[in-house]
Amino acid sequence: MQRALVIQPATTPDQWAARYHLDEIPIPSPGKNEILVKIIAVGLNPADWKMPKYDVLIPKEYPAIIGQDVAGDVENVGEDVESFQKGDRV
Repeated sequence: MQRALVIQPATTPDQWAARYHLDEIPIPSPGKNEILVKIIAVGLNPADWKMPKYDVLIPKEYPAIIGQDVAGDVENVGEDVESFQKGDRV
């Protein structure tokens, strides 16, 4: 299991801040052409609070996990991945 900042669907437009919850979720396995990164550092930026507030650029299904500012180490690689290997820093 891993911890993630998860966004739940809003019941009213003014609840955007209450949509964030720190939850335990399963660690996924990388699919074809994907890598799994063990996140070491993460940053939240203005886009991370604007996305749920204005309901833009969020996956169609909830709960959703967003975020783009991360750094870590490649934990596992999926099929057909050639540019990365386990242990690479990204």
